Amino acid sequence: MKTELPSQAVEVDTNLKQLPTSVKGAGIGLRSLHYQYIITHKPQVNWFEVISDNYFGDG
Repeated sequence: MKTELPSQAVEVDTNLKQLPTSVKGAGIGLRSLHYQYIITHKPQVNWFEVISDNYFGDG
């Protein structure tokens, strides 16, 4: 399988006006074993932390 790459890089605006000083709310580390519970119960969570390492191998 050959992956097609763009001919030039995409420009990203790195001029941040203000960096966040704190995280609002509570988050949960998302793993595949949580999927069904989240879909079924729809917990009140501000955000999910997704770390790529959790998706390599058995996670």
